[in-house]
This record gives sequence, structure tokens and C-alpha cells, in this order.
Amino acid sequence: MRRGPVLLFVLLSAACGDPIVLESDLIWWTDHETGNLDDWSRDQRGGAFPGPRSGSAVELSAERARSGSYSVKLTRPGVSGDGGPIVFRELGAARAYYSAWYHLPSAPQAVSYWTVTQIRALPAADPDQAPHGINVNLRVLPGGEVVLLVFDNDEAGLQTPLADPPAFVPVGRWFHLELLYEHVEAAPGKLTVWLEGTRVYEVRTGALLGDASAYFMPCNVAKELGSDPVAIFVDDVAISRTRVTPEGLLTLE
Repeated sequence: MRRGPVLLFVLLSAACGDPIVLESDLIWWTDHETGNLDDWSRDQRGGAFPGPRSGSAVELSAERARSGSYSVKLTRPGVSGDGGPIVFRELGAARAYYSAWYHLPSAPQAVSYWTVTQIRALPAADPDQAPHGINVNLRVLPGGEVVLLVFDNDEAGLQTPLADPPAFVPVGRWFHLELLYEHVEAAPGKLTVWLEGTRVYEVRTGALLGDASAYFMPCNVAKELGSDPVAIFVDDVAISRTRVTPEGLLTLE
């Protein structure tokens, strides 16, 4: 089912059943069933970046999908150096929810930082200036468990304390991650994170750069993930004015 002339639809139901009508609450979405990545770059408000390293890639994949036939596969090569593949979409509003399904086929044996989602500003006036934003990261614990945490690139914020209890991320199956980002110009913002429908973080963040375009960025970015390539799959992505839960229902917060 694709977009009609009046209503917007999105395939987000847990059973992958009929589309749910979201109408004006839905700002943007993609289920990747167009057979390409054009939804990300629609209206010149987003796109894809494969990363600076050889072997780093963003591709539409039929290898696995949360709904339909396709997802985005983000592959980071087994090399040392900052970077990795990214898909990105301009923030939909000063206050909006950013929802996506992720699949980690496996966890790397060694990891530095490992970022899977960013809310990030890219300064228009000085492209060489370090961008500011907030990262949703994964950490692989000594026992092999994968835990979710938040890192604020603003000097006043930095590493947010680990959630209590820890927000463990499943490996080998799809899981739902949702962010509420509330942006206030030249003042602290606020980020709330849900994992599998459970609120796990609520933090104040540094202000994004005032002259910058800011983006929601599912990604596979790290400095060191071991000697083998690491892939992440992303599917059924939405930007909305109200929450998108794992069940695909919009609820007023």
C-alpha cells in the first residue's frame, strides 16, 4: 500500500497486517517497499551516506525485512577509524517522535563506541565545524549482552548514566526504538528514549547549533568493531507528532 492523494498510511502493525491510518500526525515514513531509498531523499530533506571507509555501504536489502520484502542494510567494514554508513532525514518539527525497527544479526566481539541512531545538527555556515548532536549507542558487555545508552556530544552533557535496570537490546531479532526529541533554539533540548515500548531514558541535551540543519540519523557508526564487517538492518521508519508504539498505534503522550 502506498500513499494516496489524501490519507497517509504506514505498515507498522506487530502482525504486519493492514496499514494503520495516521493522517495528519504522520510527518514522514518509509517501509522501503518502493524498491529503492528515494523516500529518504524525498523533497531534498534527507538521503544516505555510505561512510568514508572502503567496504562501508548503505543498500536496500531483501536479506531480511520487518514488513514487506525490503529493509535498509548498513554495513560497517572491519577496519579501525571513525565513521560508518548513515541514512538521514531532516527533523520533522521542533517536537517530534522518531521511530524505527532495528535488527542486529550478531554482536561484535570488540567495540569502542557504537552509534545506531543520532539526532545531529550539521552547521551550514561552516561545514568543517564539528557537528553537535546526541547519540543513541550500544555497548557490548563482557558477557556478550548488548545494552543501550545515550551520549551527548555537548561538553556539558557527555555520557548519560546507564539506565537502571539496564536497557538490554536483543540480538538476532527485530526490536523497536523510539525517540522523542524536543528542540529549543539556543537552549537545552530534551530526549526521551523507548526500547520495545518501555521508557528507558529521559535526558536534557545540549542545544543544537542555531544556523544548522538538523537530522534524524539511523546509522552504524563506530571507531573499532573488530576485524569482521558488522551489519545493522533498519525498517519501518516514521517521524510523527504523536507516539508510534511497537504495536503501531499512535497514542497521545
